[in-house]
Amino acid sequence: MAGMTLNLCSDTAAAAFAAHRLDVVLRDLDAVLVRLADAGLEAGSLSAGTDWSAKAARAFHEAAETWAVEVRALEDAALDLRTDVRIARDRAAAGGAWCR
Repeated sequence: MAGMTLNLCSDTAAAAFAAHRLDVVLRDLDAVLVRLADAGLEAGSLSAGTDWSAKAARAFHEAAETWAVEVRALEDAALDLRTDVRIARDRAAAGGAWCR
């Protein structure tokens, strides 16, 4: 019986540890999302602020537009990942509650 209690406690501790680690991942993802949003705004302002009269300026504008689209795609992917991590964290936290 003692071994069974130990296993149950270990399962609970492992679930709590997993939930904690996933909380850290969520915090880091939130920081990434803020930086991606800032980068997207910067790309848009670089593109909008370009003087269109020179060929190099037009090329820069196109590159900045492409970069802005790519950053927005990364932001969308990070949002999806954050949702998946939240679900995993909630499952890990609930797993600990059921290991009594």
